[in-house]
Amino acid sequence: MALPATREQLLLLRQQMEAVRRGKALLERKRDALLRALEEDREGTLSEDTFRYEGPKPQSKEVALVMLADSVEAGVRSLQDPTPDKIKNMVRRIIQDKLNDGQLESCDLTFKDLDVIANSFCTSLEGLYHKRIEYPERIVREFEKRREKHGDHDNQPAEQD
Repeated sequence: MALPATREQLLLLRQQMEAVRRGKALLERKRDALLRALEEDREGTLSEDTFRYEGPKPQSKEVALVMLADSVEAGVRSLQDPTPDKIKNMVRRIIQDKLNDGQLESCDLTFKDLDVIANSFCTSLEGLYHKRIEYPERIVREFEKRREKHGDHDNQPAEQD
């Protein structure tokens, strides 16, 4: 059983998470600038490292989880119509991209861990972005008529014994 963390340990973990949140990932938001710069780089002096965050790669599962959550949340937020399938595909693609890019090689996450993490992200994000059914106007009008005729029984105090 793990002992509770001290305040100092929690502060250290927070600092590590902030430093590593993006690892050494490519600056995704600067992709257009990256492509233009590479096209204009006639001498071939630019390297991929020029366009990477300076932070270290995650060293612990917890920090890697924060990095993945940050990337996945931003990716799903960019979806125009976040359906369950689109969310699942985005989550899986982002995790696979982090794996392929070597961002997770310094932490102890297993493939099983990554599967559990992906499923958890999908469940949470699908709940957040699910569509609510729209009540047909006819049903709304019928309930309004009933309330006018019979009163609003849902908002009555409970009977006292």
